[in-house]
Amino acid sequence: MQRRYLGKWELGALVFHSCITRLFTSYPGQIDAVSNGAGWLSVLFCGLVFLAGLGILLRFLPTKPPSVLWTLLSIVYWVVAAVYTLKEGSGVLQQVSYFHSPDWFLMLFLLLGAIAPALGGARSVFRMHSLLVLPIGLTLLAVGLFGLGNASLTNLFPLLGSGASAVFGKGLLALGFYPDLLFLAVLFPRCRPEVPVKRTIFFSSALAVLFHIGLMLISSLREPYEITPARSIPLHSMAKAGVGLEALYLLGLLLSATLYLSLALYMIAFGIKRLRKTPQMATAILCLILCIGLCGCYDSREVEESAYLIALGVDKGTDAPYCYTFQISNPLEMGTTQEKEEEPTEKKEPNKGVNNLFFEAESFPLALSQLRSYLGKEPDISHLKLILFSKELAKEGIGDHAAKFLGEPEIRPDTKLCLADSAQEFLVGVKPTLEQSTARYYALLFRQRYSPDAPVTELSTFVSDCQSTGKDPVLPLAEKDRISGMGMFQDGRLRLEASAEDAMFYKMLCAEANNITVPAGESIFQVSSRSTPKIVSHPNQDPPRIEVTVTLSANLHSGTEKDLPLLAAKLEEGMTRLLRQGAALSLDPLGIGNTARKSYLTQTEWESMDWENQLQKSLVFTKTILKKDKITSFLQKN
Repeated sequence: MQRRYLGKWELGALVFHSCITRLFTSYPGQIDAVSNGAGWLSVLFCGLVFLAGLGILLRFLPTKPPSVLWTLLSIVYWVVAAVYTLKEGSGVLQQVSYFHSPDWFLMLFLLLGAIAPALGGARSVFRMHSLLVLPIGLTLLAVGLFGLGNASLTNLFPLLGSGASAVFGKGLLALGFYPDLLFLAVLFPRCRPEVPVKRTIFFSSALAVLFHIGLMLISSLREPYEITPARSIPLHSMAKAGVGLEALYLLGLLLSATLYLSLALYMIAFGIKRLRKTPQMATAILCLILCIGLCGCYDSREVEESAYLIALGVDKGTDAPYCYTFQISNPLEMGTTQEKEEEPTEKKEPNKGVNNLFFEAESFPLALSQLRSYLGKEPDISHLKLILFSKELAKEGIGDHAAKFLGEPEIRPDTKLCLADSAQEFLVGVKPTLEQSTARYYALLFRQRYSPDAPVTELSTFVSDCQSTGKDPVLPLAEKDRISGMGMFQDGRLRLEASAEDAMFYKMLCAEANNITVPAGESIFQVSSRSTPKIVSHPNQDPPRIEVTVTLSANLHSGTEKDLPLLAAKLEEGMTRLLRQGAALSLDPLGIGNTARKSYLTQTEWESMDWENQLQKSLVFTKTILKKDKITSFLQKN
């Protein structure tokens, strides 16, 4: 009878889930904090050590029930594991979604969801694992695959992060992902006779290790090592960037935490031989508890009780350090913002589709608190499309300000950032004539593909580049009803303003050009990027030399193809001028430093090289390869 419930799939599900459930918590962030972006190496090393040790251990795995001492140790371990899961699970829930719910309420919610299957005994716990482990695994896989969209190989360098001692020494805490397996041995004698216990355990563990390594690697690829220690929940930051992925992550977290708690409670009950299976409808009770709990609570938000912010402006204040402009959507006026025919001298009416409110405060949370006292509705910033900074404030520094916005749980990392002479005046003057929704207008205006004269920068990209030692961020400039030109930053401060033409050259250098119209001679060409630029440095020359090769396609719009050499010369001259202008101020908007730091193994070695000083001494050259069907023009300027 004891070998009846645990089949091959159930055993594999138990082992796999016990190894991956901590991925939903802050555990990956702790590993990144130790190794500074090389956490995937720690996980790879610990995963290989774990599998090697598991292979040896399985050779001597007894088939008889464990001793009394081991069973007592198992009880103690599962009590600690249950407490840790309750604490971590409720903390993550509060941080990612249930901001105003107290810890005790969230802990009680998770505990109630886990009690029902635990009371149902072995059959209920094993069946729940067999049903839910697949959607939990697919949730993690979806988050990881989406994260590949913003991955960059340069973020892996320096390869050893804080150094070998941290990666392979302190990084051994990654073994904390896998100790559950030792205490699941109490259940192995309950497997069915036909189940290959040792083989199932090993392959399930190997699959969990691959999941762990892959997700940590993607997390390292998405962000430079300077920012990873600050992100306590790396997987949630990836899910937060995708439409629908955040809800999927939250659902996976709830299922995983509830499932793991039910296993811990059952193992405690099984170890002390106190409880047996009682309710026959344990699965139905669990679903009922989850449905009731997810339907809402006292901190729920109703649509008609929320005020949706679609844009935020930050200027210098008069009586306080900052003046915040909150642009709130006015759905009651949606569809009535189209203007009637007016006389040229008649003054235009303001945009009735939005309400603009202004508050001076020392920080964003204080300004938001003032907004709450003014509105009858609860401000909702989860639909924020644009954050606008004034140039005056940007010259003093906005890196820390942007980092705090990124830390707000409701603000999405793909929120667009922009500069203006006055953020308040720009937002008040926005009045789209072809769109009924101002939020839709921002979404269409700030699209990389259709903005030839300005880059499009997201919040997460700007914060990452501000903290990176190998690349400096840029922001587009807003002028009246368009974006044109860009500002170049260093250490979060605006250092240089570039024209619309220079912004066009920058987009070509960054492989973001799409059918940009460029005149050359008597012809007009449509220029698009073909691939990412190739950067080669010669540090031993005097002065050091950096060559950037850009491959572009030039489609003839009008004129003659004989002007291709003139086009190549014009592009090379403009791109070289832009890069040299930035290098004179130690600005690296292209990320040449990210390429240079590939030669260094540790963060300490890279920082001791003093890249800003090296860049200032270097001469930058560009090469342009223009391709038009089978016609290729290659020019190199010496």
